[in-house]
Amino acid sequence: MRFSKLIATLLPLALVPMALAQDPMQPMQPQDSPAQDAAKVSTYSLRRAAVKGQKLRYKLTANVDADGKPISVRAVVTEEVTDTLAGGDFQVKSVQTEVVTSVDGQEEATPDDPGNLITYNALGDVTAIKLLGGIVSSKEWRLANLGIVHAPDSPVAVGEAWTYKIAGKQDQGVDATAEYKVLGLEKIGGRMTVKISAKVKETTGSTPASSDGTIWLDAQDFSMVKTEAT
Repeated sequence: MRFSKLIATLLPLALVPMALAQDPMQPMQPQDSPAQDAAKVSTYSLRRAAVKGQKLRYKLTANVDADGKPISVRAVVTEEVTDTLAGGDFQVKSVQTEVVTSVDGQEEATPDDPGNLITYNALGDVTAIKLLGGIVSSKEWRLANLGIVHAPDSPVAVGEAWTYKIAGKQDQGVDATAEYKVLGLEKIGGRMTVKISAKVKETTGSTPASSDGTIWLDAQDFSMVKTEAT
């Protein structure tokens, strides 16, 4: 989901550490993730098994320090898998509603975001971005790349780690290095999840950004259940 137009608007103000916590609400189409099934599996591919029409909702909160001025945002994000493509690629439409922005403690409702369409390949990399009502720039690609989970070449067990080098192309962001590690299994809201640490750091550009976070993926289909990042 992982890439809100609203946060993309805030990013150019200051490339400083950001705290972003996305807490899932009840999925619109709940999927069973039995704890006993996940416990029987010793390795995880972490490749999302996207199903066309699947919808998930999340609570999003973000806190940004823009030149010393605290800005916080909260919203509801709805994601829908709009298409599944050959080779495991899939497209997700993400829309923000109930957006409230707070600047120095003063809250203001913000118009709903028309949303975006993001295409992922089978490994979780972003291959295309389309803003519904805007023009895609480098900052959308940078934010997207900071939030991806690039699946390992082969299934991984708890305790295993892997790295991935992200290559920026023309206006599609900058180069970055991602480090991942499977921390364990954790049950969240009745869903068994695979808990992963994710550290992504840009290695080129005049103002390199980074993300240091934890991501919880559903242990059955590897859709995102929760993420916390700074």
